[in-house]
Amino acid sequence: MAGVVQVLARAKPHLAWRRLAAYLRRLGYRSLCLRCGFLAELVRPSVPVPSGWRASFIARPADAWVLLGPPGTYGRHGPRDRTWHVIRNVPERELLAEADAR
Repeated sequence: MAGVVQVLARAKPHLAWRRLAAYLRRLGYRSLCLRCGFLAELVRPSVPVPSGWRASFIARPADAWVLLGPPGTYGRHGPRDRTWHVIRNVPERELLAEADAR
């Protein structure tokens, strides 16, 4: 997970948001969209996520809660992000350890 955050932190200022949206839609996993949206807002908050992209992926009330990391490694508990329906079961210090995410 830390590797994904590192890649996203480096790419975010230059990211082709429409291409990412198309790719996520092709994959068809709502849980992946929620995790990606959560991470996109977490890393490099000084680089905003485009509002149209955010609006198309933000959690709907009917969306199930998804774990950020594998439950076998991180368990099933942690703070809940109500915007993205993500359970932050990965400690932030570990998640951001390898990335300049701020």
